[in-house]
Amino acid sequence: MAHDILIVDDERDICTLIAGILEDEGHTARRAHNSTEAIEAVRQFQPDILLLDIAMPGPSGIDVARTIRRSDPDTLILILSSIDRPE
Repeated sequence: MAHDILIVDDERDICTLIAGILEDEGHTARRAHNSTEAIEAVRQFQPDILLLDIAMPGPSGIDVARTIRRSDPDTLILILSSIDRPE
């Protein structure tokens, strides 16, 4: 079953990488690069799944998730985070 998935990350390379993998699997992958774009894309496209970076400039992914959850409680939200590893 294919899903409409919104990827939200301020790092464009990460969005491109994840979108490519999801599209190869037959899903529709949309991208947003900040909280404003994310909220607008959810309102416009109503994705099935939201992959949301926790650390972005401006409002955090948690803030975005709370906003979206209030207006669209059925959207599955997955929070992404990176781990900085010492070299």
